[in-house]
Amino acid sequence: MLNSLIRIDLHIHSKASQYKDKGVDLSECDAEHVDVLLDKLAKGENPIDMFSVTDHNRFDAALYETFYSRIYERNLGIQLLSGVEFDVELQEGKPAAHIITIFNSKDACDRRMIQETIEKNGLIETESGFYSLDGFESLLRHIGLSAILIVHQHSGFGGNQRKRSAGAASDDAIGFYQYGFFDALEYNNRKVQGILRGELADLQLPARMVVGSDCHEWDCYPRHDRNQAIPDAYYAEIRALPTFCGLLMALTSPETRIGRRDYEWKSAYCHEFELCGKRIPLSPGLNVLIGENGSGKSSLLDLLCDKQGRKAHVKGIDKEYGFSCARKPVSPVYVQQGQLQESYGKGTIFDSALFEEPSNTSFESSVRSYAGGIKSLIAESISRNSLRNKARETSFLPVQEEETFRFTVTYTEDFANEGNQWSPRADRLRTINSLLSEEIARKEYTEEEVEKLKKAHALIEEVRASVAGKSDERMMTNGVKSIILRAFKKYELDVESKSDDQDRKSAAYRKDKATFVETVLGLARAELQDSPTLPSSSVPTGSGATRNQKNGFSFVRKTAYSDLDDYADDFLQCFNTQYRSIDKLLEIRTREEAASAIPGGKPDSWESDFDNLTNKFIKAQCITADTIFDGENKATGNTLGERALTYYKYLSYGPSKADVFIADQPEDNISNQRIGDELIEYLGDLRRRSQIIIVTHSPLLVVNLDADNVIVLRRDKEGSERVVSGCLESEDDGSVLSEVASILDGGKEAIQRRLAAYDALN
Repeated sequence: MLNSLIRIDLHIHSKASQYKDKGVDLSECDAEHVDVLLDKLAKGENPIDMFSVTDHNRFDAALYETFYSRIYERNLGIQLLSGVEFDVELQEGKPAAHIITIFNSKDACDRRMIQETIEKNGLIETESGFYSLDGFESLLRHIGLSAILIVHQHSGFGGNQRKRSAGAASDDAIGFYQYGFFDALEYNNRKVQGILRGELADLQLPARMVVGSDCHEWDCYPRHDRNQAIPDAYYAEIRALPTFCGLLMALTSPETRIGRRDYEWKSAYCHEFELCGKRIPLSPGLNVLIGENGSGKSSLLDLLCDKQGRKAHVKGIDKEYGFSCARKPVSPVYVQQGQLQESYGKGTIFDSALFEEPSNTSFESSVRSYAGGIKSLIAESISRNSLRNKARETSFLPVQEEETFRFTVTYTEDFANEGNQWSPRADRLRTINSLLSEEIARKEYTEEEVEKLKKAHALIEEVRASVAGKSDERMMTNGVKSIILRAFKKYELDVESKSDDQDRKSAAYRKDKATFVETVLGLARAELQDSPTLPSSSVPTGSGATRNQKNGFSFVRKTAYSDLDDYADDFLQCFNTQYRSIDKLLEIRTREEAASAIPGGKPDSWESDFDNLTNKFIKAQCITADTIFDGENKATGNTLGERALTYYKYLSYGPSKADVFIADQPEDNISNQRIGDELIEYLGDLRRRSQIIIVTHSPLLVVNLDADNVIVLRRDKEGSERVVSGCLESEDDGSVLSEVASILDGGKEAIQRRLAAYDALN
């Protein structure tokens, strides 16, 4: 379990280094004074959890045994690793580099073997002595233990190189590091750490770096000696178990293990649950459940999130494993197996509220105005043609009018049909002012901007009131005309019923005369009237699309018309083939021709059919499509795998509401390459802010993602349930790495790729 950081110091000397370091007093750095150093390590301001005594080209096995004995007797929680600081010539003619070498010694026999091998293979006796590179490699092979090599680098690679640093010892020091000869760099102060970290970042190399005290007088720890000040950095903090394997795991995943803060425990987190009678602690970071198929991993997530419902198999797992959890995670984001696939089918992987609905008011108004202009031109053409035909068919022969007994009323057919062009204008201005009122009420504007909006509101309201007055006046006029028309009709019927034949003929003559006059005047007006100009059909830039930026992403909803500069051609495509141009539409002269231009149109209803066509066009153009763009304004892709990756990336780009994130096989539908290149990065970033609990079959999400806690579910040969848990390097109740290698397809290969040089599985 990796819940906290440990402090390590792998660079402390003993009396064995006296032959080389003659400027300091190492006489009391021996077996008789181990408690002096242990007190300093255990009781200092920053207690050390793991250390090593790394003498120059020497190893004192007896001293180590004394340390182990006193640590055990005093019940100190300090771990000791076997190590030596070797002087090695990396390039002929260059100064030797200092390489701290940490060995994976398991017992006293291994430690004696380290000492004996060094002493039998040309023990260095002089202060300036060193091993050749071949001699050093030969010595390591003879020792035969896995080893971690940490080379001094006490300056940046690009500056003046300090003595005994890798940069001074070789022209290709970076190559030694890049290709794995050195496992880590040792810096000596925080300034050098920053320089090296920047250089390695530019080279896209991992920052595997540690620092040590280089203490030569134990009673002065952590100072180098009594004449030196306390260094600004003398221990490294890593997230690992205090073991050789823990150090190895930290150095092979520095981005998750080195230089990180302790995880923060939040109130929503789950601390532990019980399985098979065992308490299984959880990490506030990344927890991974693995196991054989059918072992009940998914059911455990359902139980943890109270999603079991009526699932019989989940209840069976509950009893089988004896699951219990006193404090379950609070309001977790839980992605069940297949959930994203199902949501993808419905188009709901992301909350629909992230995609804001575009306002189509302006577009709809523009289309109706444009379409209305075309319809008016057609109607005018039909009317003018109708008047001409009527004029051709109309004959009137003036005769002497005879007086009638009763008064005869004559009027035009459309006497009471005068329209009200002011009513829609008043409605439009009312809508504009309503929108302005909403904006004025918002808090985003400055006082100056609000004043300008208020002035605009007042000016438009003044115009609206005037236009509304004209509309009301026209409505009143039309109302009065309707009353008069009804009176005319009633009077005509009354007069006709009481008139003799001659009076009826005279009345009919006067009506024919009035009709003739109105036909001539109407045709003259029509011929003299200028045809209206069509309104613009252009689409303003940026209209029909919304962009909501959140967590480094842009959630864009676009209408079909948002990509158009002008919608006229698209609108004209709605008509039947032979009428798909303005010129053809304006050649229409009859209702029958108008109907033939409209799909499904009829002569008696061509105008309403035209309006329906317009409505369908508007509806089609207002259909929206959603796209998600990343921070570089690149579309993230719309496949299931791409949307799933975007979802996890979105969660990782906080601030996120997901205090606890639980997922069942998040790698589903994502290629191994994109798991390694992207999903690992997103989940790795998310675990800094959220507790993560996942079930996975991918070794990449266990080994490469460097899980803080692995929970292994399996059955033994007798069929009984067994649970193993801990961090990757844990061996408390079974090797977690061995379980990963045996259970996950590709698990062994993933571990070998990460730990190739150390034979970790053996």
